[in-house]
Amino acid sequence: MKQFTLKSSILGGVLGSMAVAAMLAMPATSMAAAVLDFGTGLAGPGGTILDLGGGVLQGTDINIGSFSFSGTPVGSGVTTASAALNFTTTGPNSGAFSIVGSIPALGGGVSGVLVSGTITGFTFNTDLSVGPVGITITAGADTKNPDILTALGMDPATQFKPTGFSIGGVVDASLIPPGSGVLNAVAVVSTDITNTAVPEPASMLLLGSGLAGIGLWGMKRRKDGEKN
Repeated sequence: MKQFTLKSSILGGVLGSMAVAAMLAMPATSMAAAVLDFGTGLAGPGGTILDLGGGVLQGTDINIGSFSFSGTPVGSGVTTASAALNFTTTGPNSGAFSIVGSIPALGGGVSGVLVSGTITGFTFNTDLSVGPVGITITAGADTKNPDILTALGMDPATQFKPTGFSIGGVVDASLIPPGSGVLNAVAVVSTDITNTAVPEPASMLLLGSGLAGIGLWGMKRRKDGEKN
């Protein structure tokens, strides 16, 4: 009996330690996926998208007036931003973007390059008869200002899903520079840019819970053995 009790005690201790380690290793996003969102907000219309053909687009000085967040360690909220989105595509599946400016109320003030990254695909429509005028962009890997994530109580190394852009506007031929070769021009009216943190697989949480349960079982067996 003593030998069994000793083995149970050791097993319970080891598995209990593994459970704690597994749970501590899980980032904050394992419990809920944080969502960050930049948008036009109260900044109003502003900025242009020029179509040079062949998948080459230029988005310039697109107003970003709001920043919202949800599912973060500090909760959810909406605050003002004073920033601009600029992007360039060099083909149907390539390009780069950046959001530069400030979020004055976040963590005492965050400024500079807020987000920058690559563009991996887009759809662009200037024909109102087939749907809303504007552009939908899928962006690949991006880099966020670490001060943003720190202010939200998140690890600056938190991984995110590709950014999604939805930018609406109106066709405005007056924005085409004479002799530029630009095919179409869109005056931007509204913008929404959403990014979601990648949650830790649920299996990690189940693993931690399972190990903790086995650890508790081992400790119970040890106590029962001591009584006997």
